[in-house]
Amino acid sequence: MNIQEKNIYKNKVKGCLGGGSLPWGIGLVILGTAVAISLITEDGDWGAAVLALVMMVLPGALLTRKAYKAMKESNLQNKIFAYIKAKKRITIIELSQKINVSEEIVTDQVIKMIAKGMIDGHINDTNEIVLNETERTLAEETEEQEITVVKCNACGATNKVKVGSPTECEYCGTILNAMK
Repeated sequence: MNIQEKNIYKNKVKGCLGGGSLPWGIGLVILGTAVAISLITEDGDWGAAVLALVMMVLPGALLTRKAYKAMKESNLQNKIFAYIKAKKRITIIELSQKINVSEEIVTDQVIKMIAKGMIDGHINDTNEIVLNETERTLAEETEEQEITVVKCNACGATNKVKVGSPTECEYCGTILNAMK
């Protein structure tokens, strides 16, 4: 696993839990609701129940919303990374069309990913995202990787794919993966 793949793995883990905010948010909502219910049923004190709801449920809801946004961004970055890795070079326009997101959003996400070290590459003058080949040349990588035939789930076509490396279907453009 190279540096880019490690960073994407960290991003997937972070995205699954919304950067850790999701469990805290849900926990605060549940705790606040439980406290409010217990106060109402024991004392009939609506003022304390409302205070408990405001102090715990509101922050819980805000943390949950933050977590949802982080998961959504993480999923988008994973799609972007898969296309960039498969193509090695792709324009912002082409990528935005492939994943059905505006060019501005794609550009912002790619810039963030480059800054975080998730993508080792750059955007050139023609708005093309280009990966830097820093560790090995593409030829060396191709020689060392096993190639297998994979059937595309979207169109049914067979494609030659490098094991462990996302590749775009030659016929419909769907991202294909061949695992070891």
